[in-house]
Amino acid sequence: MYDENQLNVQKLFHGTDSAKIDTVCKENIDWRQGITVEQNFGKGTYFSNSAAIARRHSTINESGHYVLILAEVIIGSVIKGSPTLTRPPANISNNTFYDTTVDDVDAPTIFVKYDKEEYYPEYIIEFF
Repeated sequence: MYDENQLNVQKLFHGTDSAKIDTVCKENIDWRQGITVEQNFGKGTYFSNSAAIARRHSTINESGHYVLILAEVIIGSVIKGSPTLTRPPANISNNTFYDTTVDDVDAPTIFVKYDKEEYYPEYIIEFF
């Protein structure tokens, strides 16, 4: 059994197109439904602990607003990502796989998740 500290659950932002909000509410965030971000750290769903970074991946809707999703994300163990990854690599130190790829292991601002059961969209944030 895992405790929350071991899982390292964080609230992170996800920038998206406002036209995808209904789909997100029904089916969760799925990176395969349309890529709006360069996938420099892996082929998955991108989150950030910075609203400013996530906003760069949001588009302006017909009302002139941006949309972000605030999600609860299981981070777990992390490793630096690369564009070719379709899942996190193996962690040879404990014979499992890493949970998340990131832009910087020491001070991550971008988190890439590969399994949509590891995050939960909680809030839709709409702003100018």
